[in-house]
Amino acid sequence: GERGRYVALSYSWGLTRTFTTTLTTYGIHKSGFTLGDLPATIRDAVLIARYMGIQYVWADSLCIIQDSAADWAYEAARMCSIYSNATVTFAA
Repeated sequence: GERGRYVALSYSWGLTRTFTTTLTTYGIHKSGFTLGDLPATIRDAVLIARYMGIQYVWADSLCIIQDSAADWAYEAARMCSIYSNATVTFAA
């Protein structure tokens, strides 16, 4: 991977965005959250990644600050690299 082994998660968010990183939640998320806080799709990806011996999961809803145009522009330019350098990509 770009900096180690990680899973890139490509998935449909569904109708509601219940757990995303925003300018408001960034500091809270950076300090940590529990597996139980995550939506089922991301939680399942984390559990499968752990089973595979992979510690990190990249999910756009958490790794991109959703209400920051600057962060979206920066991260969107890196998405090809993020997905192509992942150890594995899960599609859900």
